[in-house]
Amino acid sequence: MAQLRTSIYRLFTRLASPLLLMRTCIHLRVKMFRSRTTNNDDDDNNEMLENISVYFNTNVATIRSDESDSGGLLLSRDAFNEWFESVVTELVHRSLARARVLGGDTDSLMMALVMRNAFETPYETLFKDLAAQGLLDTSNYPPTHELYSLAHKGRLLAWKDEFGGRLALEFVFLRPKNYSFLHCNDEGAVRQLSRSKGVCRSVGRSLKHNVFLHVLIERRLHYVTMQTITSRKQLVFSMSQYKQALGYFDTKRAWTSDLVSLPFGHWRLDD
Repeated sequence: MAQLRTSIYRLFTRLASPLLLMRTCIHLRVKMFRSRTTNNDDDDNNEMLENISVYFNTNVATIRSDESDSGGLLLSRDAFNEWFESVVTELVHRSLARARVLGGDTDSLMMALVMRNAFETPYETLFKDLAAQGLLDTSNYPPTHELYSLAHKGRLLAWKDEFGGRLALEFVFLRPKNYSFLHCNDEGAVRQLSRSKGVCRSVGRSLKHNVFLHVLIERRLHYVTMQTITSRKQLVFSMSQYKQALGYFDTKRAWTSDLVSLPFGHWRLDD
């Protein structure tokens, strides 16, 4: 993997404008399934499904630029802005009635998709077309899934469904690297995927989805007790630590309301 990243980095550092190349690739590969269908903003449309959440991840973030003194900027940030403006907001696929970004990270997007036909799913239309054009890596799908393929595994600029073709039920975002998902596995049972930065793995696995939801709705802080092994002055001993595991308030952002925040220095904060 390190050798692959080095090869990709050398390739893009020799180009005059690597970001322009990435944007061109994205435009060319999504242009073939753009649709001229008019946007339907009627919430009472009986043909619409409920929001279907999908979690896309891409390997664009493996491309880095060392032009800044802080260690390099991720070019994927600009590529994601381009993706949102030219793909998501314009509803490029014929099967979608609506699509919006719910959240994301540097190399991922959580999107809500509303289908035009209530009897269709994204796996039968949108994901099928994405996989056919090489835009979707389905190597993590179950082998029995109709879209399962190893043809685009690890392909540059290809998206990956982080749920692996499974149905997403509910998710809670509290802070960066502090979230919880509920999804169905291959047998139809509900499973949880969570992350709690700052606590040990065993304690993080014990945090249930309802705890994340309670912290968000009730605006509370959740504390845990951790047992750790540490050493000081060449003496090894166990230590009990009581610390905050979950919180609704992110101290690294400026909050404008209970659920809306902006980064410090944002132009809207000057109004």
